[in-house]
Amino acid sequence: MKGRGKKQPVKTDVIAAGLQQKLQNGEPLSANILAVSRAGHDKDVLYVVLAQEGSYLWLADGKRRSLASPKKKKQMHVQLITHLPESLLEQMREIRLDAHLKKIIKAYELRMDQKPDAE
Repeated sequence: MKGRGKKQPVKTDVIAAGLQQKLQNGEPLSANILAVSRAGHDKDVLYVVLAQEGSYLWLADGKRRSLASPKKKKQMHVQLITHLPESLLEQMREIRLDAHLKKIIKAYELRMDQKPDAE
């Protein structure tokens, strides 16, 4: 029978382990993109993009998905938000806790609520 040998780690395990290793070493995670889920049971949820692997993104929001267990989602199922204010980008360079993710997302949502609607 083929495939009965030692199991090779899946790339997703490697990326998740890399993120965990950084956090355990006290290194901050850095991000510069937010994403809104456009498909699936988490539709319309705002996430911070922690990593990218090919067409997949690793997402966390600090509530449903923590830094310890980021969500792997195809890029085609999210809308990326790349134009962010500098103050928000500064916060995104020093992510160490789930509370940091929540604070970033809340700051972005407040900023969007304050913008007048363009007609």
